Amino acid sequence: MSRPVSLPSLLMVLMLWTAIARSEERRGIPLRPDPPFAIDGDLSDWREMPNSLSLDRGEQVVWGRGAWD
Repeated sequence: MSRPVSLPSLLMVLMLWTAIARSEERRGIPLRPDPPFAIDGDLSDWREMPNSLSLDRGEQVVWGRGAWD
């Protein structure tokens, strides 16, 4: 004899399933990275960071445009 499924338990299962289905890959910057960051001026290390902004064109300069190179 099977037991009927209660509505609250069914809703909990559906909520859990939708949360798992919507999960995306999360990335973050650790507080103490291993290996530590190298201050070398090479910005190619940051290409894969989400929401990164690259300021590398003369049109993006607002102040001091004559000194930009």
